[in-house]
Amino acid sequence: MAPAFSPQPIQPLDTLVRPGVKRVNYRRRRQRMAGSRQPSSVYLCSPMTRGQIRSTIARRKFILPIPLREDPMNPVLDVIQKRRSIRSYLTKSVTKETLLALIDAANLAPSGMNLQPWRFVVVEDAGFRRKLLKTAIPNSKKFIETFIKESNPKRYEQMMRRYEELDDPVYYGAPAMIFVIGSGPHAPESCPMACENIMLAAHSLGIGSCWVKFGSMITDNPEVVSALELKEGEIIYGPILLGYPKDIPNPPPKKAPVIKWI
Repeated sequence: MAPAFSPQPIQPLDTLVRPGVKRVNYRRRRQRMAGSRQPSSVYLCSPMTRGQIRSTIARRKFILPIPLREDPMNPVLDVIQKRRSIRSYLTKSVTKETLLALIDAANLAPSGMNLQPWRFVVVEDAGFRRKLLKTAIPNSKKFIETFIKESNPKRYEQMMRRYEELDDPVYYGAPAMIFVIGSGPHAPESCPMACENIMLAAHSLGIGSCWVKFGSMITDNPEVVSALELKEGEIIYGPILLGYPKDIPNPPPKKAPVIKWI
């Protein structure tokens, strides 16, 4: 049997809500209702589910000044749902503070044994981006010819058209990119989570992003390897392109998830 909750005195709703929610003073209304001369500050509820509100009311006997409303979209799920892979960017640069905030988000990703087997290289220099592009284009074309042409001819034609139509068919002119570089036995499952954190955090800040595998095909250029300080055993995850979106694509079709309940 669940323990019974002992009645608690009525108290302001600031114990219910998160910081930063606009405060509304219901002093006069409460004075008329209770005949009290003491001011009573009540906070409007920040987004909470009906179950959370009702559970709290049941325990604490609160008086709500506003009616219950429908559950809002969870902000984290909203970011996941609305994130897009951006391949068209404005020339506006991303501030250093924003890039550092994205790296902080990446660094908070889970990792095997909490080894955090990653490091980050931020690329903004236009000259170095041209070196990356010059190296990545022939390698990515070779990859497409080898692995895409026969298995998916339609996709192959779409991808090769980019090389004809775009000046930068690999990095798409993104003003910044973050190379997530990892090593060790836990890097393959840990570093992609850091990459995902970057992309989700970027979307929440109004920054477009795109994970480009072809952008990592630059390890045959000694000058690039030296600049990135790539060591033996290190692997590039990403890079993640970053910039303000020029065009935002429609959501792509998604397959229904394959699920087995046990």
